[in-house]
Amino acid sequence: MTKKSIKASLESTFLQGGPFSADLLNSVLMNFNDELEESLHNDADDALIFVVEDARDVALLLIEWDGVVLQNEKTLERLQQMWKHNYTANMQKLIPVFLDHLKQGMLAVTGVKWIEAPV
Repeated sequence: MTKKSIKASLESTFLQGGPFSADLLNSVLMNFNDELEESLHNDADDALIFVVEDARDVALLLIEWDGVVLQNEKTLERLQQMWKHNYTANMQKLIPVFLDHLKQGMLAVTGVKWIEAPV
């Protein structure tokens, strides 16, 4: 896949409401669930976001510090809830990070700190 096509897949899914792939989630991300959860405990993040893309299919996993694991649409809903006013801006910053990892054939991973928004 080209960088352009991967970016288009991520933008379609994260910013335009495109579908997620349950097959990709189950065949790739869920195989690493224990390792991914261990990675969270080694970092000081509140959550880790994992993304995989293959042939325009996208899967998303979120593991929070308390062990909650959310998949695909539930992850997207959680991110939209936590980033009420900044979801689009935050995803526009994260997509290039995900893209760099995915283009190298790696699982895209980023840590997240939940910060309370000012009232």
